[in-house]
Amino acid sequence: MRMTHKYFESDNAATIKGVAWMSFLWSMSTLMVFSVLGAFLEDELKMGHLSIGIIEGVAISSSFLSKFFSGYLSDVIKRRKPLIVFGSLMSAVTKPLFAICYGPGLLFFARFFDRLSKGIRSAPTDALIADLSGENSYASNFGYRQSLYTLGQVAGALTAMSVLLISGNNYRLLFSLAVIPIGLATLLLCVAIRPNPDTHPRTQNEFAYQKIKVADFKKFSPAFWWLMMAFFFLMLARFSETFLTLKAKGVGFGVAYLPLIIVIMDLVHSSVAWPAGKFADRFSREQMLAIGLIFMVAAQAVLAYVTTVPGVIAGMILVGLAMGTTQGLLKALIAQSTPPELRGTAFSLSFVISGFALFLGNTIAGNLSHAFGLFATFLGGTFFSSVSVAILYAVFLRQKIKSAAVVG
Repeated sequence: MRMTHKYFESDNAATIKGVAWMSFLWSMSTLMVFSVLGAFLEDELKMGHLSIGIIEGVAISSSFLSKFFSGYLSDVIKRRKPLIVFGSLMSAVTKPLFAICYGPGLLFFARFFDRLSKGIRSAPTDALIADLSGENSYASNFGYRQSLYTLGQVAGALTAMSVLLISGNNYRLLFSLAVIPIGLATLLLCVAIRPNPDTHPRTQNEFAYQKIKVADFKKFSPAFWWLMMAFFFLMLARFSETFLTLKAKGVGFGVAYLPLIIVIMDLVHSSVAWPAGKFADRFSREQMLAIGLIFMVAAQAVLAYVTTVPGVIAGMILVGLAMGTTQGLLKALIAQSTPPELRGTAFSLSFVISGFALFLGNTIAGNLSHAFGLFATFLGGTFFSSVSVAILYAVFLRQKIKSAAVVG
């Protein structure tokens, strides 16, 4: 039965729905591994926080750098799906490696290539959603996909907790089972995801090639570049979830219950993402994004100082609110400020900036934690989030406030 919600009345509704459920399965598989990866590295591989920070930074930045090339390539060849398929298959092949890691070398290899595969599929997927969305529904459609993607994280974290409780903290069994949802996602992608040639930015059904020149970057609006600067500082504060689970472990969470931290954050995130997108489409995307960034500042400040389980839970709720009100909106703002034929490249640029910022942010986080403790890591996140809010206010909100005053 076709969905009748107003944001899914077009012929592209089924594809958007398929992309969202595929994303659910992707994130479920990922969280079955990464919700407890920090504890696995610390308990079984005996790695310190500094080493964890470096591995996380390199792995995550590789993901974002690969997003640049895949998004750009999807504009060049005017095809999104082949790159999404390749990235999904690569993830399915890489997941079993975590189950056979007994040293940092193979762990680094598995972490690197798993994030690389995610990067290959991510930018073309975002560009595909933008291709299939109307100008007035960018935030709503990205919010819908973000909501299901985050629910997949909840399902993955709960599965991880259940498997660890039943198996007596058998990490390797859990990592082996993570192959199932990524395999189902790849099957769904191959069978159900069919880009619409009327909205996809290619002129014909046959293979096409479009040369993209440096001069084409002038087509991006000044607002896009300012958004990228704010995005950079926000990503400095978005260090790996590994540090969040280490914080929870430090205040008394048992290892088997660490996935609950991700569940709390993601349930809030998922419940907020779609309503925030609909609200932003109707009123103001920039103001909704600013609200989300303020939530992020508050979350980092709380996590810096709390020393109790309820305090960490409060911090994770704030993180969920911040993620729910920013992630889909950032993509909507990128889509609205770039020409259709360069959408893949625009998302790629945002991921390159994110990759560099995340590598730097995770390295800083690891060093701060090593030298001063985890509270210093979250204080750094508070500072970087505040800078992002300041840039957004100076470029977007102040201009809107002045415009409203003139109209008034």
